[in-house]
Amino acid sequence: MKNLIEVKKPEISAALALARQNDLSDDTDDLSIMLVDKELIEDRIKELKELLANSKVIDKKSCNPNFVGVGTEIKVEFNGKKQDLKLVTTLESDPMKGYISEGSPLGKALLKAQVGKTVSYKVKEKKFEYKILEIC
Repeated sequence: MKNLIEVKKPEISAALALARQNDLSDDTDDLSIMLVDKELIEDRIKELKELLANSKVIDKKSCNPNFVGVGTEIKVEFNGKKQDLKLVTTLESDPMKGYISEGSPLGKALLKAQVGKTVSYKVKEKKFEYKILEIC
């Protein structure tokens, strides 16, 4: 966001000012593209500000070891192998790092699970089971 506000937006604003100064009425395509770019940058800044305004930091110290919630780190067993996972929002999801979206089939199964329980879900008639070993 900082780059958008401090670099990209001023760059496009300066380019538009220069275009207006040089009367680019003959080159309306370039002007139209710059206006669209400026609008996209402003929309993205607005989107990021709203996201930040509605976000909250999840402190690991406030983790409830009794059940899985968003922000919870979980040790599970899947197919005889132990894995460390973290239940996150859709925006933070990165399965390769073990960051599981709360909206994914696995995330939905893990939500509110407890230590010692086995959760399961199906994808295309294939069943997956995860045993909850540790929470937090």
